[in-house]
Amino acid sequence: MKRAIIVLAALTIIIVGCGLSYLHQRLSTSDIIPAVAIEQKRQANEMLAIAVIGDSWAYYAEDRGFNTELAKRLNAKVVSDGIIGAKTKTIYEQLVAGRFLQLLRTYRPHYVILFAGINDQNGQYGPEYYSYHISCIIRFLKQNGIIPIVLEIPKWNIKAKHKEYSLARQICYNLLSLYTTGSMDIDNKDVYRIALERTCEMLNTVIIHTDSFLQTNMWDDTMHLTSVGYTTLAQHIAELLFSQREHNQPSYFKEAK
Repeated sequence: MKRAIIVLAALTIIIVGCGLSYLHQRLSTSDIIPAVAIEQKRQANEMLAIAVIGDSWAYYAEDRGFNTELAKRLNAKVVSDGIIGAKTKTIYEQLVAGRFLQLLRTYRPHYVILFAGINDQNGQYGPEYYSYHISCIIRFLKQNGIIPIVLEIPKWNIKAKHKEYSLARQICYNLLSLYTTGSMDIDNKDVYRIALERTCEMLNTVIIHTDSFLQTNMWDDTMHLTSVGYTTLAQHIAELLFSQREHNQPSYFKEAK
């Protein structure tokens, strides 16, 4: 009996230790923001250039008409690249030493529109993890003379998405939500949004708020927009950028329509 208790206690310690180690590794943050890595040598009266980076929202942007609509409304060059399923940490890592860095070096954009955060919330990584890596992305872009524009986590149907998962996986996400937010409710986008607001206010960065114009019929599935949703989003971002032009006074807006 005594031996059984000792074995059970040892197993409990091992399981708890492994669990804490997993959580630490899963929710760990990147520490290093590298020095300026992009040479921005622009010509006078250069055409407005915009890069869209992030997760699957950025991945589908070109095919679903976002780039074309934004380019037409701003008389701009718009390029995009996204990684399906990417969390903000992956996006940051690819920005400082990967495919997104190469995109920026090639096109030297004036603005970067960041589509990120849905996968952080879907995996219940927590608002601190999310806002920390958003802040790293913003700082890196600003250090390189690029203006960041950040899309907030929209009102997507996370509960419908999680019904696609096994019961064990659903319970795991409920527990992760409890660990990272203090509540088992997985539909916790408002907590992430508050963290984003604080970060962007501190770093003087514009947020794209979507609740007023992304309607339920603009969603292709639980997580992604239809082409109509993408063009509507592009229209509102174009209006936002025009509203910023007097403050920033960029010369490349002069011929925009």
